[in-house]
Amino acid sequence: LSATWCFAFGGIIHFEYGCAGSNICCESGGDTDTDTDTDTDTDTDTDSDTDICSPAAEIECDGSSYASTYDTGSTDLIDSYAGCSATNETGREYVFEYTPATSGDVTINMYGGWTTGNIDLFLLENWCDPDSCIAKSTGTSSNGTIERYLTAGTTYYIVVDGYAGAGGDFGLTMTCHEDPGFLKMSFWEKIMFYPYNAHRILVGPSTSTNPTTSSWTVLADAIDMNDVTYSWTQGYTVDVSDWSGTAIRFAFHYYGESFDDKWYLDDVCVGVDADTDGDPDSCFYQEGFEVPGYPSLPMGWVTYDGPDNDCSVDWRTSLDNYHTGITSALREYPESGETSDSYLISPAISLP
Repeated sequence: LSATWCFAFGGIIHFEYGCAGSNICCESGGDTDTDTDTDTDTDTDTDSDTDICSPAAEIECDGSSYASTYDTGSTDLIDSYAGCSATNETGREYVFEYTPATSGDVTINMYGGWTTGNIDLFLLENWCDPDSCIAKSTGTSSNGTIERYLTAGTTYYIVVDGYAGAGGDFGLTMTCHEDPGFLKMSFWEKIMFYPYNAHRILVGPSTSTNPTTSSWTVLADAIDMNDVTYSWTQGYTVDVSDWSGTAIRFAFHYYGESFDDKWYLDDVCVGVDADTDGDPDSCFYQEGFEVPGYPSLPMGWVTYDGPDNDCSVDWRTSLDNYHTGITSALREYPESGETSDSYLISPAISLP
């Protein structure tokens, strides 16, 4: 076997072995299945790789790039993406590689107004192979967006490909939102005239101060917070991890029916529970309701009253409301014989 043929099939020449005559010692390499192409297992592990495309560049978190499907490093190896049910991608593709150091949501934007025809955007996971496609942005425009939660340590391939032979210049940006972990809201509470403990906590968008609309979600209700009594206790810890990266408001709603019933709240804290013990480790938002005198509302807090306007919200400084030295707390109560429609609503809180 000549050296030319050995190298052509990905073999390795071993000079340490003696081979007869003009022959060389060639260890079988790339083409182990005896067909005419080079096999794809080019690394040193024991499995068969499935990489078909190859990355032309890397992109960083919160980075951007301007390139062309005709630039050096582009290829013309993929015409369809089985993993995303996309076909006729017969133009050249330009591939970016990205391995996140931390998990989180990523937004990839492609701007392709300089192309001839339509280019599309694909996201592949683990392998640069169209079968591993997990997301796509296709259509009649050469602009596209993919939003996806990416896992730390996993390699992803961002592919810009030309539909029906299209190609040209494009811009690509990638915005990352690191997953902060568990986001929790905690507080202290007690209810007077227990067991009239009908109460709930809701979360909604920062733009809304009407918790009765469909944009608000009940996070905890009386059945969840059934341990609340007339003694001060650590309140039900609310998990708001699903709202990470957004601005929200909390609403506290007492809807019991009894004369002068009250739900007292104190020391609201919103923070990250990195050690997963159930409580925030520290507070990036907190409110101790240290409002001198009453009735009054802390900065940014508002109320929403139902049609009967039958609920009062104020702060007390009397000794019976003492909580670990704090002399003020929320008091919310309906009028006699009526059910409360009133909510105490927090300011807008931006979650990481």
